[in-house]
Amino acid sequence: RVFFLLFIYFYYYYFVKYLSFRGADASLKKLTQYFQINIFDQLILLDLSEINLQGFCGQFSGRNIFQTLRRTRTLNLASTNLLALSGTCFHGIEHNLEFLNLIPNFIESLGSHSFYGLHKIKSLNLSNVMLSKLSKFSFSSMELLKTLDISQNNIKHLPCQVFYNLPSLRILYLSVNHIFSVACKFSMDSTSNALDLMASDASV
Repeated sequence: RVFFLLFIYFYYYYFVKYLSFRGADASLKKLTQYFQINIFDQLILLDLSEINLQGFCGQFSGRNIFQTLRRTRTLNLASTNLLALSGTCFHGIEHNLEFLNLIPNFIESLGSHSFYGLHKIKSLNLSNVMLSKLSKFSFSSMELLKTLDISQNNIKHLPCQVFYNLPSLRILYLSVNHIFSVACKFSMDSTSNALDLMASDASV
């Protein structure tokens, strides 16, 4: 039995790179306990979609859940009933995370530190999350971000410097919003090569 347990441990530690809990009946407490066992050192992709993570950024923050996932590059949090994001949400996983999917959820606003520490993010999908309020510097920590999707939301106003410090941004999706005002003009050359404003009612 000991040999079998050791085999399982080393198998997960060295070989498991893709892990999905999609639709699993798992509470935040159970997930926290599960990932505290440091056997996912090589995990690259983690799918937690369709799990109820309401309160994820509260008591059971990323500080507890992701602290052993040092190599994970892709995180799928689609349909997880997220209500808010804060700087502690992705603690432990932030250093190597490159792809983050949050569609769809119930994140009505983003603060200046909602994605604090996510310096290596290349693709961020916030489409259809009921987003209505953006803060300046909401995405400022993402210097490697190439694709940003905030389409199909309720955004009416783009604050000044909301796209500040995004030198790598190439694709920006803003369609299906109700954007009537932009606080500051931004250059296509300095922000994005492909700007999607279709059906946004934008007045830039």
